[in-house]
Amino acid sequence: MRVKTISFAVFCDNAPLVRTVRCRTVAKTVVDSTGTFSEQIDVVIHDRQYTPLVFTFKDKHVVPAESVYAVFECKQEMNANHIVYAQKKIASVRKLHRTSLPVPTIDGTKKAKELTPVLGGILTLSCKWSPVFGGTMLGYLKAGPGNKRLDVGCVADSGNLWFTEDGGYTLAEETKPVTRFLLELMSRLQAVATVPMIDMRAYAKSWNNADHLLAYIAILHIIRDGRAWRLR
Repeated sequence: MRVKTISFAVFCDNAPLVRTVRCRTVAKTVVDSTGTFSEQIDVVIHDRQYTPLVFTFKDKHVVPAESVYAVFECKQEMNANHIVYAQKKIASVRKLHRTSLPVPTIDGTKKAKELTPVLGGILTLSCKWSPVFGGTMLGYLKAGPGNKRLDVGCVADSGNLWFTEDGGYTLAEETKPVTRFLLELMSRLQAVATVPMIDMRAYAKSWNNADHLLAYIAILHIIRDGRAWRLR
């Protein structure tokens, strides 16, 4: 079993939220209406009701930026290199363009939803730092401001980290950290409510050549399997 698969399973097998009709988690790439792609993301929590647009090729999935609630990088161990790597992956999603249209309802048209920040985090099984949640971890977390910021994190055998409203971090060793993490994450997702209404026409203008998208997904599949195609 690969390292990412282990951490991914710890998260998904204990998250009833992600098995609902409206929300789902799976490894994906995120795309925006300009045709820009994020890097491959280990766990994407995305909406399936208001932004059902999902492109799939074999086991590779691409979802629109508007549908994304949160993204996570999964690693066996929490360390400096993995924090920096997660910050880079998360930034590739947050930099994408998101549309937001006025929402027609039975009571009339509601104004377009203001875009809320995409939550970004790291999920690991363990950490060799002593103490785990001390100055070393805090230093690396603070080194990733703006789009690189980690909002949440879980070390499955130790505890959790949370970005706070005052711009700092709460780092805490806890019992049953995975359960506590999932409950707090669901609470934060509740505060986001729903994702914005996607502008399908914006995607139609950008993706007037569907072969471009399919080719990109095919390349992802080849790279992931460690194979190469000879261009002819």
